[in-house]
This record gives sequence, structure tokens and C-alpha cells, in this order.
Amino acid sequence: MERHATFRKLLAVVVRGLAQKGGIDLGQCFVDATFAPAKGGGDGVGLTQKGKATKMQLIVDGQGLPLGVSVEPASHAGWKMVQQTLDLFSGETQPKKLIGARCGAIISTPFSASS
Repeated sequence: MERHATFRKLLAVVVRGLAQKGGIDLGQCFVDATFAPAKGGGDGVGLTQKGKATKMQLIVDGQGLPLGVSVEPASHAGWKMVQQTLDLFSGETQPKKLIGARCGAIISTPFSASS
């Protein structure tokens, strides 16, 4: 999982650079997740009702440019993944609106797990 954390930090640096140049659309961002079967098990694999899997979540800007990614065991809570990803963003790269694909909900940012 150390490689995953390094990639997330690198992506945050790239996003920050693009934000400074006006290259990303933070007015309306989207978040979605998917499951990848992992029948062989391994690090980062969790149990679901259908077996072993990994959950991948992606946050993109209004143009579909990836801003952040999380990969966790399938049993990991989705809201925690959103929080982990948003924690990497600085004020200039914080999405103004974050729209969840599953429920169509709009989450005001900065996102806080305690609110």
C-alpha cells in the first residue's frame, strides 16, 4: 500500500500545478467507485457478499480529469475513501461541489467526516 500512497501524493502535486495554471475545472467534480474481484486474495483485498474484492474510487473534475484516487479493501466505507482523497487537496484544489454518482447527492466542500 506504500506505492499507492506515493502515487496519490504525486497526483496531488500534479493537480496542484494544474490548478495554479487554471487547467482544471473545480466548479463541479464527481466521485464514483467500483469493485474489482480479487479471488486470489492479497494485500488490500476485503470480503464482500459476493467474495473477495478491492474497491477503487476516483474523483474527477468537471472535464473528467482525475484529481484523486483511493484503492482499499472492498469492505472499506466509501465516505472514508472520499475523506482520505480530499485530505490530499490544498485550498486551491478543493472541489467547489462534489457530486456522488451513486446517489446524485451534492457534497459541499471542504468535506468533513464529522459534519
